[in-house]
Amino acid sequence: MDQLKGAIVDAVDPLKRTGAEDEAWKQFKAVLAEKDSRTGQATDLETALQRVGLHEHPALHDAVIDASWSRVAADDQKAFLSFLAGGELPLARLFRFLLNSQHRRVTVVTPNYDRIAEYAADVAGFCHRTGFGSGYIRTWQEMDRPVRFYHADLKVEERTIDIWKVHGSIDWFRIGDPGRERILSLPIDASDTAPPTRMSIARPVIVPPGRGKYEETHRDPYRSCMREADRSLGQAQAFLCVGYGFNDSHLQERLVSRCRDARLPVVLVTRDITPKAKELLIDAKANCVILSKGKAAGMTLIHTPTQRDGVAVEGADLWDFPHFLDFVL
Repeated sequence: MDQLKGAIVDAVDPLKRTGAEDEAWKQFKAVLAEKDSRTGQATDLETALQRVGLHEHPALHDAVIDASWSRVAADDQKAFLSFLAGGELPLARLFRFLLNSQHRRVTVVTPNYDRIAEYAADVAGFCHRTGFGSGYIRTWQEMDRPVRFYHADLKVEERTIDIWKVHGSIDWFRIGDPGRERILSLPIDASDTAPPTRMSIARPVIVPPGRGKYEETHRDPYRSCMREADRSLGQAQAFLCVGYGFNDSHLQERLVSRCRDARLPVVLVTRDITPKAKELLIDAKANCVILSKGKAAGMTLIHTPTQRDGVAVEGADLWDFPHFLDFVL
């Protein structure tokens, strides 16, 4: 998120703005520069966009979307090329482990725009669904007629990864005039400097952090993805969260309530534990374990409701997802 914050500032800062837009932008940058009196950390991107309504200024809002898209798309392309060159993909290991069983489906709920989960499903050898049909130019499918994959000989559903991207994806676009627009998943050509030229006729379907995301997520495809995510969270018997800060109230409500009320187990693997994660899991005495980075190299802090500040374990970077998988698989 820090890298995305820098990318947005670098991209939007040089742009021409009206007086009202410039005032809002200066306020946003001032909030970003504020530091917490206890931790000394600067304000994170999510908090700054919550406090300053950039979404109320369409030109600024679009510039934030373009900058977010460009940064994530460039990183996604690098990851893709790394995987093609034989780079490690830890999530593929986890998918193989989870589906080496009687289970036919694993569900991923993510606010991320990148396609790491899709790549992992492909590398692991499983089908995946994101709500779009098949083909090179993929169309959005209504959830009352979802796409399913079946093994013709065995007459059973293929093992499938459901990936519900509740804040959109870098390969999702809206084309056409309001009221007559189509939602498509298109091939993309990532760029470090600017979104592709197609953005003049097709706008990215991603929701940037901030107050405006709650309005955006009432539209499809976000609304349908959120509905499917809620259904999956309501049926799950356990949760694994990776790098999640618990700062999306509309996303985590079902998860938190099931962990708190139904006492379902949740494991959170993260570099830095956020105050919100502590509040919703540790302080609420959920059935949880949180693994975060310790103060020294090779140290992990294990947090539980009875050990709020964590018990230090040396010689194991369990907060790091690949090392976590090495330990548990």
